[in-house]
Amino acid sequence: MNVQKEMFAGVPGITVRPRPHQPKPNTQLKKVLSFIQNRGSISSLEAMQDLRVFRLAAVVFELRALNWPVVTITEHHNGGTHARYKLEEVAGG
Repeated sequence: MNVQKEMFAGVPGITVRPRPHQPKPNTQLKKVLSFIQNRGSISSLEAMQDLRVFRLAAVVFELRALNWPVVTITEHHNGGTHARYKLEEVAGG
């Protein structure tokens, strides 16, 4: 990985990210990651109803700590806003 960083150091528009670590099986992290990978995104309501995960933002924080490129999309509706999370589209992977 250091070779890649050195190879692309200073090249405009290229960012080398560390490879994401896989969460342990049968954890909330793995369940949320699999949901996002299979369905494209997840909201707090979907996490609660489908996965019984009640603190989605905390799980997303942990996924980011494992180098998963999770982005937040703010969705507006009549009652306010809520967050939806998806994996960032990365070129070449």
